[in-house]
Amino acid sequence: MGTVSVLGYTEEYRERQLAAQGQLQLTLEGATIPPVQAIQTIIQRIQLLQGNPNLEDDAGLQRILGQSS
Repeated sequence: MGTVSVLGYTEEYRERQLAAQGQLQLTLEGATIPPVQAIQTIIQRIQLLQGNPNLEDDAGLQRILGQSS
């Protein structure tokens, strides 16, 4: 997690506390199916971004995840 605001931090803290107490169960769900990608393409992308996170861009991410609804 990478929160930089007080509001974001408090939300993350609350979520973590509720999850630790078993009172919060999050389920993330998407309505779209990402396009089929070769695993090597995904691995290369991850390795590239691990070496230089500044190379992340919306177009590159969109090629992997597809167009959101």
